[in-house]
Amino acid sequence: MKIDYIYAKRFGCFKNWESPELEKGLIIIYGKNESGKSTLFNMISTILYGYHPASRELNPHVPWEADEAECSCRLTLDDGQHIEVTRKLRYRPEGTMIRSNKIINLGNGPVPYIASLPWEIFDEIYALTIEDLCFPDGRLWEKIQDQLLGGQYASFLKPVSQVVKEIDNEANSLWRDDNRGKPQTKLVAKRLLELEHRLKDAYKNEQELRKIERDLNEKNDYLNNLVLEKGQLLDRMDWYNTVYPIKKTYKRIEELFREAGEGAPFDDLPSDIEKTLDVLYKRRAELKEEYSRLNIRCNQIENVLSRITDRDRLIYEKKDAISAISKSYEQAEMDNIGYIQMEQKLHRLSDNLNEESSQILSGGWRADFSDKIQNIDMAALRSNIYAYKKLDNDYKEALSILHSFDSKVLGGRFTSSLIYVSSSFLIMGVLGIAFLGNSPMGFASAFLGVLGLGGIGYWCVQKGGVSKAVKKTDDIQKQISYIQEKKSNIIETIRIILKNIPIHEDRINFPDETLILDMNKLKDITTNISDVLMELDQISSRILKRESYVAEILDYCKIENTGDVLKNITILENALDKSQQKLIQEHELLSEMGDKKRAISDVNSSLLNINNQIDDIIKRLEFFEGQDMREKIRNIKNKRQCYYMACNMEQELRQRYPDLDEIISDKENSFLDCEKEGIDNGKMQARLSQLEDRINVVTGEMGALKKELEYRQSADTIDNIKGEMEALKIKRNDIAIARDKLILIKNIILESDKCFRETHQPDVLKRAARYLNIITAGKYNKVFAMQYDKPGIGIMGDHLAHPLPVDEHLSTGTQEQLYLSLRLALMEHMDVQNNILPLFMDEVLVNWDGTRIKNGIDILAELSKKRQIFLFSCHDWLVDMVKSHMHAQIVELN
Repeated sequence: MKIDYIYAKRFGCFKNWESPELEKGLIIIYGKNESGKSTLFNMISTILYGYHPASRELNPHVPWEADEAECSCRLTLDDGQHIEVTRKLRYRPEGTMIRSNKIINLGNGPVPYIASLPWEIFDEIYALTIEDLCFPDGRLWEKIQDQLLGGQYASFLKPVSQVVKEIDNEANSLWRDDNRGKPQTKLVAKRLLELEHRLKDAYKNEQELRKIERDLNEKNDYLNNLVLEKGQLLDRMDWYNTVYPIKKTYKRIEELFREAGEGAPFDDLPSDIEKTLDVLYKRRAELKEEYSRLNIRCNQIENVLSRITDRDRLIYEKKDAISAISKSYEQAEMDNIGYIQMEQKLHRLSDNLNEESSQILSGGWRADFSDKIQNIDMAALRSNIYAYKKLDNDYKEALSILHSFDSKVLGGRFTSSLIYVSSSFLIMGVLGIAFLGNSPMGFASAFLGVLGLGGIGYWCVQKGGVSKAVKKTDDIQKQISYIQEKKSNIIETIRIILKNIPIHEDRINFPDETLILDMNKLKDITTNISDVLMELDQISSRILKRESYVAEILDYCKIENTGDVLKNITILENALDKSQQKLIQEHELLSEMGDKKRAISDVNSSLLNINNQIDDIIKRLEFFEGQDMREKIRNIKNKRQCYYMACNMEQELRQRYPDLDEIISDKENSFLDCEKEGIDNGKMQARLSQLEDRINVVTGEMGALKKELEYRQSADTIDNIKGEMEALKIKRNDIAIARDKLILIKNIILESDKCFRETHQPDVLKRAARYLNIITAGKYNKVFAMQYDKPGIGIMGDHLAHPLPVDEHLSTGTQEQLYLSLRLALMEHMDVQNNILPLFMDEVLVNWDGTRIKNGIDILAELSKKRQIFLFSCHDWLVDMVKSHMHAQIVELN
């Protein structure tokens, strides 16, 4: 397995840190103290195995300024497959792995390809620090014997020797053949002996319990008889003490019913007649007052409703139209302003048109010119003016050429006399040379002859040019005539294009771009005037339509028209507000009027009901005795009081004696006189006192027996003791079985450990010896392990006669080198069934001498051929030494 790159978004001191592309061989992580080397190793461990601890609050690698940690890396497996692993720690740890574009959720578990290798083993075997290589005494090498060479690769597993010792201790705690100490079997035997003595005492206690129970049963039967007799006596006494008061009370009830008379309690009359009549009279007065108040309010409402006119209703009918007109108030105002502005603009345009036309047109502006100017084809005008200008330029150019050829023709006329002069000079020269010879005059004659000869030559040349100039002059005059004709045609065309508008002749005869500009100005002005007139028509149409509509509404609502549409709109708005208020008030008042009339109807109904109630009460009182109304009411109260008193007494009596009717009917003739009742009652009281005294005595005796019974029952019973003894015997048997199992497990562990050592130790020790031989340059070339009963590791060299045990007498550096050799050997041994994981080494070479460091570097070079190695160091000298001996990638942490 190879780590391709590492990225830390937030992890410890790293923030948005990304490593370079990591190579396969040796990688040196160089940095000063506290630069993040340990954090980087912990990040790699987290990527492979997840967060430990998995709490955001407890994990030290969550940055203070953030609430989460996140890191990732890309791995290349031994089969060449690439995977990407990402770890996050938020509210809970999260992990994902991307393989072949598939996302796999890891949670906080390890990468599947190293799941068979626990994190503890990875930390012990593949992560080497200088602290792991330092041992102060030889007892820790006993731990190496069991952990590293016994197949227990991590410190979380116990050594075999410790397990065997613990099993022996546990077996001895169960049973010892020498009976020393306090094994469980010894304690069980002692407890059984104690229980046998207690069993004898339990048999004696059981006999006493049976005797006490017999005495209790006899006394309980006697007590029950006494209680039964007492109950019968109390029933008889209660009967005689109850019947007489019942009879007396019942007679009083009959007397009260007779005093109440027939028809009581007069349920058709109120319970308090006087109070009821007072309430009814008071309520009738209140209703009459309410009736008067409601009538007054109804009259007020009718007066208000009478003030609402038909005009208000007409205005309210047009509320939508008036609201629409009100919304158009601003538009009407804008139309008035716009109309004035358009008139002003039209005046300005007319002035501008007259001014411009006076400069172009002969006789000034006329209204019929507007349509003609609008219909002028400006493109055709522009094209003809440009054509005229071109012809005019051609005309001027032809005139210039014609003038130059006229000068040539005049020059030709001069050269026609030159031939005669030149011929004379030539003849004179020839004659002078012939007759005068070499004399000065002869030379002068020769000079004249040469001049004559030159003149003849010049005349010959000029004669051909003049003839050509004459011919060219004729052609140019024809071209000039043609151009003048074309110019005249174009001027006529321009007149037609301009619709024969009376333009100044100098502008027509010599047209140029200014004519186009001036005509464009006239055309733009006339176009603007047409637009303004159209806008004026539209505004005027809207104003007239609005005025007509407003006038129609005013006429419908019978409102005088002021002639100003804006004032009319304001009047309509104010009238609508007033009519709306009146009609809303009308609606509210009509609703209130309906409520008041219904209230009046309710008041009338209530008055009628109250009058009927008062009349019914007065008519009912006429049948009772009494001089006046108050006396009749008092008589009714007395009769009701007698009736209710009799009913209450009868109800209480029946609640206390549900069989009251039976008592009255059966015992009516069994009442004795008071003296006889007194004699029987005294005898019964004396007998009742005797029974109570005897019951108290028997109850006290039974209480003493029960206390003794409870005390003896709290003692150990025979069944409990026998049960505990049986349980102890079972426990003793279980202890024997448990000890046998422990001895069997011990023997199995020893045999398994022996087999494992025989299978794996030779390979591990052979590899370790090879590494130690390289590191020590042949000084120590063999490594062997003691038996478990003689723990330790020995080394051997050619210079030693006997094996050298590894203990405190061996130097610290050599101990570290041996331990490193064992770790590397175990790592190679484990690679057979797992992916080849990277190796992490933190300052493991700093305590070595120079020679052994170089040898160690040679081992690193060998290991780096098949696995990735991360060497963490803060020493620049070590980095330089490694670089000088082998190729290494340097990753510097700042």
